[in-house]
Amino acid sequence: MPVVPNPFRYGSPVTGDNFAGRKIELQALIERVTQGINVSVVSPRRYGKTSLLLAAEATAGRAGVAIVHVNVLAQPAPGRFASALATGYARTRHHLLQRGAAAIAELRGRFRIAPIFEVGDDGRPKLSFAPSLAEPDAISVLEDVYRLLAEGDRPPVLVLDEFDSIVDIEPRAADVLKGLADTYPRLSLVVAGSRRRMMERLVHVHGAPLYGMTQPIALGPIDAPTMARHLVRRAASAGKKMPVAVANAIVERAGPVPNDIQHLAFETFVVAGDVIALEDIDAGMAQAVALNAATYADAWHQRSAVQRRVLAALAREATPEPFGGSFARRTGLAPSSVQRAIEALSQDDWVVATEGTWYLTDPFFTRWVVSLDRP
Repeated sequence: MPVVPNPFRYGSPVTGDNFAGRKIELQALIERVTQGINVSVVSPRRYGKTSLLLAAEATAGRAGVAIVHVNVLAQPAPGRFASALATGYARTRHHLLQRGAAAIAELRGRFRIAPIFEVGDDGRPKLSFAPSLAEPDAISVLEDVYRLLAEGDRPPVLVLDEFDSIVDIEPRAADVLKGLADTYPRLSLVVAGSRRRMMERLVHVHGAPLYGMTQPIALGPIDAPTMARHLVRRAASAGKKMPVAVANAIVERAGPVPNDIQHLAFETFVVAGDVIALEDIDAGMAQAVALNAATYADAWHQRSAVQRRVLAALAREATPEPFGGSFARRTGLAPSSVQRAIEALSQDDWVVATEGTWYLTDPFFTRWVVSLDRP
């Protein structure tokens, strides 16, 4: 029996037909990076921040823009961060490097610390530095890449995704970027992050190193009708009919995080027949919870007993006033204990407040927590 391709994607950035909504944000980002304007993108996790960056980069790249994209979180040491920067730059010059050894030697000579040149498994150039590269040397590579990009013959863009992790690599990096942006105004610097408080500290509050330097773009939920239409189209592309009522129910059940909506749609598609029905949503949700039950249990037992009480109460019913007496009575805790628990859980992205109402961030985990009360 042939396997029907599942048209929904979750857990990683999406591109092409899997990318939904964000027309206003996408157009704003493209217009700015192609004109040398610095941008900061902030969103909660799983809202599609990286997918938006990739979509903008694809359009800008087709227009001849030279783009270096580095996921800072994925490069936890100075040597790896420097290698990612240098490799990104080398790949913008790939066509020149095909001229042979002389071009490669010239490229290496443009760095104050000469990188090792290799050809990756994908046939593209790869530059690397020693894993033990010191923080000041990583900063010099950052300065070199910024300068080389800015002095090139194509419109330049440097994208630092998960920028809120930059302080773990080099605490001075944001200050250095401020100086570089002043020196090379032709280059569009894009910094993106999910930890709101850290992004404020680095970019958005008065006194931050990059304060006043970027055009902020904040990502909220994708509006429900847009997501529902996307689900209907994607299901049809794989040969299954999803009525609009079912698509709306998936969005409502999993929302507002786009990744969670795609996840529930994926599981629902798996269990459904040729026509996706409302009852398939329950089956899809149950399947997702079952597959993650062991992970949820481990995470649950890592939280304190007080935090587990708060999580259980919010899972049963979201609340606009978690610090009030009514919610505290539901948990059996003092209001001050609830407040400390909420603050800790919020900092770790377990709970969030949207439009004044607090709830658990993961709808599948929420379902798992509620199931603990059942016999």
